[in-house]
Amino acid sequence: MEKMLGEQNEEISISFRYAERIQKALLPDEKDFKELFADYFLFYRPKNIVGGDFYWTSERGEHTILSVGDCTGHGIPGALITMLGISALNDIVKSQKETHPNVILKKLRGQIVGELNESDNLNHYDGMDIAICSVNPNSQSFMFAGANSSILVVRQNEMIEIKGNNMPVGPFWDDTDFTVREIGYQPGDMIYLFTDGYKNQFGQRIDKKFGKQRFKELIRNIRHQNLDEQKRAMQENFNQWKGNKDQVDDVTVLGVKF
Repeated sequence: MEKMLGEQNEEISISFRYAERIQKALLPDEKDFKELFADYFLFYRPKNIVGGDFYWTSERGEHTILSVGDCTGHGIPGALITMLGISALNDIVKSQKETHPNVILKKLRGQIVGELNESDNLNHYDGMDIAICSVNPNSQSFMFAGANSSILVVRQNEMIEIKGNNMPVGPFWDDTDFTVREIGYQPGDMIYLFTDGYKNQFGQRIDKKFGKQRFKELIRNIRHQNLDEQKRAMQENFNQWKGNKDQVDDVTVLGVKF
């Protein structure tokens, strides 16, 4: 029995590792980001070997599309939804050449809902929260739309939270169009896209979630550092806060400097 359980655990471990390789192959690699953004950092830590968070970027004409998503669940179920989301974004932006974030979200919702409705193997309440930015360096501006997501914009000592719509990408009672915001930027401004995993992490010394206000204060404290140092500060702060507590969710924070 012990030998059989050991063999089963080994098979499960191999399956997870193979799923990890597939998911990593779909996510943008470091070369993609370096070609599109002069200065950025990415803190990405799935709760399990594979996760329900994803990040994505693509260049289309004069626009660079940037996205961070948080799919229902984590582990294998969450990873399956990320693959649907990445595939749909590739189709909408790369094939259909769509660059307006609100339209991308509307089309993404249509594709995700269609896929879920056609499958008997997926939960029809599944979906994702996602933030999408479309950056235009020529006009020094970017458009933003979000599904249950917001972004933070930092300019020198000022930080602004820009909120998306209070509805997910997926089956939902409200299927109105998503709202788009256009924001001008100056060289040196930063935007932060993130999922809720960092904010939802419980602490070892304080048995509470890290929370939105602590997250904003962390960014205020590190905003003047270079992006390698910001990433290191994000990681060290997360590890210190979590301590020996279990990680409760997938974590993604993406910072980009214009």
